[in-house]
Amino acid sequence: MKRINSDKGYTTHLQPVFIIGTYNEDGSPNFCPITWVTSSHDGPQGLMVISMNGPKKTKKNIARTGVLSANLVSIDMLEMLDYFGSHTGLDAPKNALPYEYEDGYVLNVPTLNISRRVFECQVVNTFETSDTITYFCKSMNRQEIEGLCGKKEDTDLLEPLVYTGRYHKLGEYLGEMETFYKTKETGTMTNTELVKIVEKFAECGWDAIDAPAKKWLAANASADTTLELIKAVQQADKDCGSCGCEFDPLYKKALELLHADSN
Repeated sequence: MKRINSDKGYTTHLQPVFIIGTYNEDGSPNFCPITWVTSSHDGPQGLMVISMNGPKKTKKNIARTGVLSANLVSIDMLEMLDYFGSHTGLDAPKNALPYEYEDGYVLNVPTLNISRRVFECQVVNTFETSDTITYFCKSMNRQEIEGLCGKKEDTDLLEPLVYTGRYHKLGEYLGEMETFYKTKETGTMTNTELVKIVEKFAECGWDAIDAPAKKWLAANASADTTLELIKAVQQADKDCGSCGCEFDPLYKKALELLHADSN
């Protein structure tokens, strides 16, 4: 696809969506949607970087307290997100839409009960450009729903929104880092269809097939683990490749892809 010159200005890119929580002077909560959120490092310390443009009650609260909560927005929070984003706390409290919140475990910040991942943040530095303030924050505590394991399944559980000027939900899982460029030296995996099939083998609970599948994934499809996996899949196909389960066609497809990938 050919690119064309469009405009010299910056435009919105793919962004996560958070609702930032602070307390007002009277102790009431204030929540404000922000999509300018990323991360950085200060030595060994990870930092959450949050930029806010224009006049906001949230800015005033952070200037007074130095703390905030960052509540990840999932697709079941769209109505709340729309309400908080279309009303300003500078005019009146945002309490027309009922919601539940509680204080943070470590910091005095309001956290939304519905959010599936929440960061309690202490502001450690700021940077101002025109009417935008960027906050560099240290997460003093992270709350999240049970069941998260740091793997691809986490995205399915968190169901995070993506903002591009409009709201979207995430789509298809494609693979892990360093699985798409293959060299003879590394033997790194390239075929995403094959990776998905082998991941199903690795989760099947049958030692004869899940053990070599896990080794293949961990070794980035090295030559040795590929040969071992081929033998395991061939045996599995021989033993139960016509039993009528969902794995029957996967054995045959995996063998086809494994042989093609090893050539």
